Order: sequence, then C-alpha cells, then structure tokens
Amino acid sequence: QGSFLGPLIFLILIDDLTAPCLVHKFVDDTTLSEILSNNQTSLMPTYFQEVLDWSTTNFSKTINFSKTKEMIIGTLNNDPPSALTASANNIERVHTYKLLGITLNDKLKWDNHINNICSKASSRLYFLKLLKCSRVSLVDLLYYYSTIVRPVLEYACQVWHASLTKEQSARIEKIQKRALRIIYGCDSYDNLCMVHSIEKLESRRDELNKKFFKTILHDSSCLNYLLPVPPPINTSN
Repeated sequence: QGSFLGPLIFLILIDDLTAPCLVHKFVDDTTLSEILSNNQTSLMPTYFQEVLDWSTTNFSKTINFSKTKEMIIGTLNNDPPSALTASANNIERVHTYKLLGITLNDKLKWDNHINNICSKASSRLYFLKLLKCSRVSLVDLLYYYSTIVRPVLEYACQVWHASLTKEQSARIEKIQKRALRIIYGCDSYDNLCMVHSIEKLESRRDELNKKFFKTILHDSSCLNYLLPVPPPINTSN
C-alpha cells in the first residue's frame, strides 16, 4: 500500500483468481454469482471453495468471513438452499448488501439505496447551512453543492435511474431543492435555470445515461457484449 507498483502487482497477483461461474473483481473486492433455473441445484458451495483454495495456494490473506455475505435474488428465496459455510464459519445471508457503493436488495428494488443516498446527502446540507451563515459567496456555495452533495445523489445512476419510481425520483429532487433554498432562498427551476443554469436531477441523470450508453456502443467498451446483437440489415429492397 502506498507504493507506485503496489496496485499493479496486486492486480497481477489476482489475475488468475477464477471460478466456473460469473466472477466480478474490482481491486480487492470479489463477487461470485450464478443464475439458476427452476429446480436447479446451486453449485455456489463448490465455487466458493475454489476461491478459498486459491487463497491458500497463493498465500493470500485469510478471507474475512465477517465481511463475506450471501444474497439470494428472486423466487429462490421461497425455498432457499443451505447456507454457505467455510472453515466452520457460517456465511451470513442478507437481504441487502452494499456493493461498490450501491445498495442492492434481494427484490431488486432501489428503496434501500435511495434511503442511503438521501440520508448521506441530507447530512452534508448541514455544512452548506454553516457556509451560508458564514456569508460565503453564492458561487462558492453552489460549488460546494455541486462537488460534495450532488455527486452523492448521482453516483452510478446509470445502474438505477431507469428503475426508479416517481416517488423515489421526487425524494432525490427534494434534496436538491432544499440545497437551492439554502443557497438562493428559492427552489423554482424556472428562475434558477435561466439565471444559474440549474437543471433538475432527473434531467441530468437522463443525460448521464445517454452519454454512458454511447460509450458502450463502441466495440472497444468492456460492456459492449451486454448489448443485444443488432438484427441483420435487409439489403434486398
């Protein structure tokens, strides 16, 4: 840690960390997942054991079982398989889990995530109020909101924006309106958009999603394979 080559050497070390299932690695965070059909037996205990064996073979640190969680998504919750165990440690089965900053739940709903980001952003509005009381300029107040508060409400929105309910979207928008009332004394988008170029968060998320989609259209994108194959062009006419 702290060295120039440290991160690169670590990535080389874990490059051969694999399992016969979907493996998602991000620095030192590894997630295993499998898709099961009805009445299909889960092989996750086998996959998990392979990761444990790799850890032992490569003299890696012992896996932190207190931070290792299992989550079942979908109808399998009605008749779940046996809980994962390893080295006499039971792996906790959870209904929600925070993965790389996004809170997922086993219903694939975004209530938990919206609750978390709204709570985190609201706590940061307190410092915005202190700055306002200290007579900080409007430009600096807006800069604080744009760099410290708003990113919390937009982080990884490409994942969850399209699945929000109207109520969830309104909750997020309400945070920005509170910030605008602190900064400008009003939250009317009609006035603020013309004078200060303030956009609704929903509009900003739409633009961020479109921009992201354009990037994965290119064959060089690591996510391009997720897109469906386009139908063949009919040249007979």
